[in-house]
Amino acid sequence: MALLHDVGRFRQYTQYRTFNDFRSEDHACLGVRILRETGVLSELPPAQQALVQKAVRYHNGREIPPDDAETVFFARMIRDADKLDILEMITSENELFRMLPMPEYGGEQVSAATLDCILAGQVARFEHIRTAADLLLFRMSWVFDMNFPWTFQTVQQRQYLEKMAAQLPDVPGVQRVTEFLMAQRDRRAQG
Repeated sequence: MALLHDVGRFRQYTQYRTFNDFRSEDHACLGVRILRETGVLSELPPAQQALVQKAVRYHNGREIPPDDAETVFFARMIRDADKLDILEMITSENELFRMLPMPEYGGEQVSAATLDCILAGQVARFEHIRTAADLLLFRMSWVFDMNFPWTFQTVQQRQYLEKMAAQLPDVPGVQRVTEFLMAQRDRRAQG
């Protein structure tokens, strides 16, 4: 699952020249299609093939659909790992990684819809993203979709939210939202 969850990204970029699922196609669905086309999982028992394919499919959706306990556990695990990986890249000192995810977003304005979603305790909606600041807040709001105390502890220890907040504009509402997100993270890190 860890090795294959983003296998669709390669074809997505070569075919569409973007990593943006909304401007191309869902890389998770594309990844499952590639897994089936290539037969890379064919030596696994059918139940394990299905588990890997579902985890790949579910890792980037807005929500994990209802499924059996094992599938949901692994889908949550890979989602958390993927989020940590992305947060590490975008808070890295390496400028290339910070620009790589979606350079098409510019500007520092923050949409009211993004702020409202977060203050309602929800992951910001991707369709509200208009600027780089919205994109950062969207990623910070992932604290509402993380699953394991260890994940929250890692986000806390590596100060991902603080690093992203430092890149946000000093405009009304942003400080309130970032404090709210950090409080959520800290509460969940306690288990």
